[in-house]
Amino acid sequence: MRKALTIIATLVLAGCGGGGTDATTHASIPVAAPASPNLVPTSFTMVIPRTSSSTSRQPQYVTGNVASVVISLTQVNGGSPPSGLTNNPATSNISAGSCASGCTVNGPSVPPGSDTFTLTTFDGASGTGNIISNVTTTLSVVAGVNNTLSATLNGVPSSLVWGSAPSGAGGTSFSDTALSLAVKDADGNTITGTYAHPITLTDSDVSGATTLSATTLSSSSDANALSLSYTGLDIVPASIEAQATGTTPATLTFSPSVQPVIASTTEIDLYATGGTGSTGTLTAAQFGWTVPFGKSISASLDGCANIATISPASGTSFTVTVAASPAAGTCTLTLTGGAGATAAVTLTYTSIGFGVNAHSRKSN
Repeated sequence: MRKALTIIATLVLAGCGGGGTDATTHASIPVAAPASPNLVPTSFTMVIPRTSSSTSRQPQYVTGNVASVVISLTQVNGGSPPSGLTNNPATSNISAGSCASGCTVNGPSVPPGSDTFTLTTFDGASGTGNIISNVTTTLSVVAGVNNTLSATLNGVPSSLVWGSAPSGAGGTSFSDTALSLAVKDADGNTITGTYAHPITLTDSDVSGATTLSATTLSSSSDANALSLSYTGLDIVPASIEAQATGTTPATLTFSPSVQPVIASTTEIDLYATGGTGSTGTLTAAQFGWTVPFGKSISASLDGCANIATISPASGTSFTVTVAASPAAGTCTLTLTGGAGATAAVTLTYTSIGFGVNAHSRKSN
């Protein structure tokens, strides 16, 4: 009586629109009579559909670039496989279209127990070229009983490609605007399903004005749901970086337009050391900064030591006061708001003097 071991493995390979077709790849493992009382030889029946023009991106999306598969027994009952195993790892070539109706590839001979398998697909023959997808999974193998395994191959990221960044403007918020990130395999096919290595996202904006819906992407479903929210605060451009093991980081730059700083006047003229003409006032505002966020505008003087002082150093209302010992001249008051936006106000001090000439007339 022949002992049999059957493993059903659902292999989900990565592909891109136009590079594959929707299908479930089954690896059915009918087992021949044991070559050894302690080992069970395995064979996998794989179904890999031919390449088509399908643009569907379901979890069963399969690329047509797979040229070989390597199946390894990596652990038995949590330890190393016994020595002396043959055909471990087992490598099989798959010619294009040959598995559309199913093809059988040999796996390693395995002892009964808790067996851990690693399945890896390549775009080159005999396990060469680029790794397209892989999975490591454990099956409890019981001798003389049909055993079933369901495993999903994870696409191996090779490159990351951002779509266009959303537009934005200071003072105008938006929520959950979609971001496009394509995670591609070594052949340029967009991976669908689970990623072999998660994609991590970082945002250079530390103000809290921008928020990503997720900072880790584990699958194409996560990538398809990725979005950005923006409070409308005036900020410098934010760099959103995506990276994963084996890829070059990709950066998306979000650059909302910055609103200008508006001062209530462009010039203040001082002409006295006390009373009228010795002080001047102004206000400053910036949409997306002071309004509606209540942020302050900073004030700084350039070349004004002998002309005027400013108070306060930051806020929205300011008073300019003539210097203690003023000298006639001109200097600049710079008002700085969010994202480094500035406005300039000219300060002047003018000294005005009046002279009286006295004349006497001699009488005859």
